[in-house]
Order: sequence, then structure tokens, then C-alpha cells
Amino acid sequence: MGHAVMPLLMFYENAGGLDYLKRCGVAAPEQAPVHGRYQSPSEVRMAVGRLQGCRAEFTVGPTTFDVLIDRDDGAWTFLCFLKYRDADDEARDFYFQTGDPRLTRALLRLLAEECGSFVLLVNNEEPEIVPPPPTPEGEE
Repeated sequence: MGHAVMPLLMFYENAGGLDYLKRCGVAAPEQAPVHGRYQSPSEVRMAVGRLQGCRAEFTVGPTTFDVLIDRDDGAWTFLCFLKYRDADDEARDFYFQTGDPRLTRALLRLLAEECGSFVLLVNNEEPEIVPPPPTPEGEE
């Protein structure tokens, strides 16, 4: 697996999760997130549609939901749902098989708006928290 993804909330709910992040040098917030979950394929479709300058190729079947996303500058990433069962509205675990971590982070930021921050674990790198994009001043 290339780039593993987990909702940040899971690290608060599972014994040893926060200790793991601390050992890796990740500064997790003191307060547990209010919410955190994986996305549904339909939520991923909407977020992918909001990525600027990107194209997406979806591969969908009874047990498959994958999306190859590429950008005009040559960056790309490949998202795969685990245990997909022909249900676009059910939240499912997913990961990024491979690709440019910058594009992976950009998509995760958009997904985090709806479902809370994620922890991104890229091969042989320290985990990082990917929060939603900052809210523009004056908006709530």
C-alpha cells in the first residue's frame, strides 16, 4: 500500500494512537476532533470535481471504486476504496496506491471539510495531519 489514510479521530479512539503520533514527532491537538470518518465514493466524486486543473478517470464495478487523478503539471494520484460493494453512499476505508503527495494532500484537504482531519502515512515518511483548508475570514 502506498499512502495510507486514517481519520485523525481514530488516533484518539484507539489505545496507543496518540502515543504513536507523538513518537513520530507529530503534534496532535490536545482536544480530540469533534468528528472524523472516512468518505463515501459519492463524496470523493464531489471533492475530485472541485480540484482545480485536474482530470479524473473513475473505474467502478460491483467490488471496485478507484480513481486516477492527474493535473496539467504532470502530478497524479490514484485513490482506491477498500471493501467497496456497489454502494456509493457508504463511507469506506480508502488509500492512495501511489502518486504525488502534494495532489494527495490537496484532495484530502477538500475531503476533510466534510469529514474531519486525516492522518496521511506515506511510505517511509513521518505521518502528517492533513486538516481542512482554512476558512476565509468572515465565513463560518
